[in-house]
Amino acid sequence: MANQIKRRIGEEIRRIAHTQDTVALVSGVVKSVQEGDGTCAVLLNMDDAEMTEGILLDITTGSVDGIHAIPAINSKVWLAEADEPGRWCMVKCDKIEKLYITAVDKIALNGNGFGGLVKVDALVSKLNAIEEAFNTHLSNYNTHTHPAPGGATTAPVVLDNGTIMPLTEASDIDNPKITHG
Repeated sequence: MANQIKRRIGEEIRRIAHTQDTVALVSGVVKSVQEGDGTCAVLLNMDDAEMTEGILLDITTGSVDGIHAIPAINSKVWLAEADEPGRWCMVKCDKIEKLYITAVDKIALNGNGFGGLVKVDALVSKLNAIEEAFNTHLSNYNTHTHPAPGGATTAPVVLDNGTIMPLTEASDIDNPKITHG
């Protein structure tokens, strides 16, 4: 069973990498990540336990579309030698520090039961306009007077719950760990 799984993984990696070359798989532990270069250093789980630098974080064909995982330090990884001898890339990791997902058309996270993600700055602007309109209306209501016949005026009825709404700020509704656009 284990040999069938290894053979199937090798076939899939060759298919993804568009190569019929032999595919080697090894495992190791991430010791450093160079996100800007798209590489990491891995201590291989082998008898000689050597550090291998310049491990590609993913196999790409020049496209920015796809899923790009940045492994956490000390995460366990599988590496494949798929393009050419000595050129290793990460194909699996057990702890992801960051995940970048880009697509041409649509990305769905956990279905779409919540609808889409929002443009926070645009939402804050619209909420602020509503809050300012409400605050202006409330202030005008609380300070208005009614002229009475004969010249006397009646005092306004002040709403008990008529506190001015603070304006929404992006930090009130933004999740900085999930960004888009």
